[in-house]
Amino acid sequence: MQGIYSIDFLTEQAKAWVSMNQYQHLLELMCVLLSIYFWLQRAYKPKSKGKKKLTREEIELACKQWKSVPLGEPPHSDAEAAWRRNSLAAEYACVMKSESRETVDVADVKGALNLASFNFSGLQGSDHVKEACAETMKHYGCGSCGPRGFYGTTDVHLRCEERVAQFCGSKDAIVYSFGTATMSSVIPAFCKRDDVLICDEGVSYAVQAGCHLSRSQIHWFKHNDVEDLERILEDIHEADVADPKRPSRQRRFIVLEALYTDYGDFAPLREIIHLKNQYKYRLIVDESNSIGVLGASGHGVCEELSIPRDEIEVSGGDFSPALGTIGGFIVGERIVVNHQRLSGAGYCFSASQPPYLATAAIEAMNLLDSEGESRVAKLRQLTCKFRDLLSTGCGKFVEVLGDRDSPIVHLKLLGTKDDVELQKVTLRKQKQLLDEGVFVSAPLYVGMIHKIPEPTLRLSISAAHDEKMLTEAAVKICTVLTRD
Repeated sequence: MQGIYSIDFLTEQAKAWVSMNQYQHLLELMCVLLSIYFWLQRAYKPKSKGKKKLTREEIELACKQWKSVPLGEPPHSDAEAAWRRNSLAAEYACVMKSESRETVDVADVKGALNLASFNFSGLQGSDHVKEACAETMKHYGCGSCGPRGFYGTTDVHLRCEERVAQFCGSKDAIVYSFGTATMSSVIPAFCKRDDVLICDEGVSYAVQAGCHLSRSQIHWFKHNDVEDLERILEDIHEADVADPKRPSRQRRFIVLEALYTDYGDFAPLREIIHLKNQYKYRLIVDESNSIGVLGASGHGVCEELSIPRDEIEVSGGDFSPALGTIGGFIVGERIVVNHQRLSGAGYCFSASQPPYLATAAIEAMNLLDSEGESRVAKLRQLTCKFRDLLSTGCGKFVEVLGDRDSPIVHLKLLGTKDDVELQKVTLRKQKQLLDEGVFVSAPLYVGMIHKIPEPTLRLSISAAHDEKMLTEAAVKICTVLTRD
């Protein structure tokens, strides 16, 4: 025979096979025997041992008795009231017609003082950031055209993640394309059915959405009430005594915000860290509002309280309140970050952040590194001064909510007990303030959140404001809110 089937060829192959070591022969023999075994096996139907075949009547009865498990919690008991409150907004709706800066054009009002937008560091509209973004757009275009795991990652995204980790003092970081989707993606990435989440009832809707999407067991503790948190932790601990294996089957987290959007106060983080270490929980903290506000140079809650970054296992939030760009971030250990690259829904399935927005985040962090101390000091000075003016000028007609150093100020009108009526009065006062040249926010809430906050006017102080602006605004606010 000629060709590959010649005697010489077969002889060479036989010699090569014989020359192989004994382990290779053993492996080949095992594969051959396994193949013969499976080839000889006959197809069979699995036997249902001890199972009785149901009659048609029994099947119909079982179908009638079956009840579906809800995908989430039922609507809040105050959902209808929330809907009624929100329905009032259409009458008072107004549209911003200019770039979001310290003064804006809203509806027919030109140059109104902007106390509605979150711009703590005063970096929105920075000329330096705009120039850097323009250069990035020239090179990369407008969008990245795909999710990060496919073809949506550029070197700008990688530099942004590296810069965020450096800025926050963490080992690694991951960047999301949209701030609101960040916490609602990261919580389900780490928490699944039957895991335990203990949440402050004052966390924002984005955080609550993440908790519900995880389908974990959610325990709510009263807003900023450490004693109530400890009570819940102790109750769960007592249940663990009866079932010692339960803790090993569950992941457990405490969830909160460093600075609460809906209340304007800071979380008692030192006490909560002590409890989470005592009861062996992990901590998830939304730092959307603490960057640019807390810490001597605006690096966040860890800088403010001088606590190690690894005391907070999962930390992150929205870029927009302080850095003036769109996107979100999470910082933590490398294993925490890498897990999200395959499990974070907002990272895996959303188009990545446009490169020029990542550049904006990088440049904003660079500015905070060089100017952070002066911007934070100015913000705190303006905040305390403004709060003092409101407390003195509004007197018994208005309650000024939130901590004194918090740039998020909530004003609750006193004298009206019904929330729907109070919402109507609040929206009317918002419109009157806009007519006076002061643009403030009157937040609305969906009925799905755990506890719907009371109607308030929400004001946000920025380092871009000056003392004269805020003094004049305080006089106008007190005048409008104290008159009938």
